[in-house]
Amino acid sequence: MTKSKYQTWILSFENGEQGLGFFAVREILVRQYLIDELDKRQIEQIAGYLREHAQPSSVEGLFWVDLPDDLLAEVQYTHENCKPFCFSIEVGEDCVKVEFLIRSKQTLHCDCIQYASKAQRDFILGFAEKMLAEKGIRA
Repeated sequence: MTKSKYQTWILSFENGEQGLGFFAVREILVRQYLIDELDKRQIEQIAGYLREHAQPSSVEGLFWVDLPDDLLAEVQYTHENCKPFCFSIEVGEDCVKVEFLIRSKQTLHCDCIQYASKAQRDFILGFAEKMLAEKGIRA
């Protein structure tokens, strides 16, 4: 079976109507740090921590964490119009996914959007480990 390069979505419009939309899909592999087998209490603690230390996105359970400028790669640092740069953390029903993709909050497609460097990965893992430690979660 071959994968289609298109996906169909049901769209909801502001006026309440629905319709079908067809979108071309690029296959994107995302590197992430997965913390799983969490109970409901732990998920609530993590979500509370993120509400205090990250910015919620328009998608429920998805948070953005800004990277400090001193950790930006050279191409990211020079792209003033693409700043700020961040990584995402997704809170699921029983897991938390921390992405290693450094994104721009201003644009979706640019060569400055790239996987985390070693220093950026260290920052991301440090953020996640601090979050777990401060909430007393052993995962």
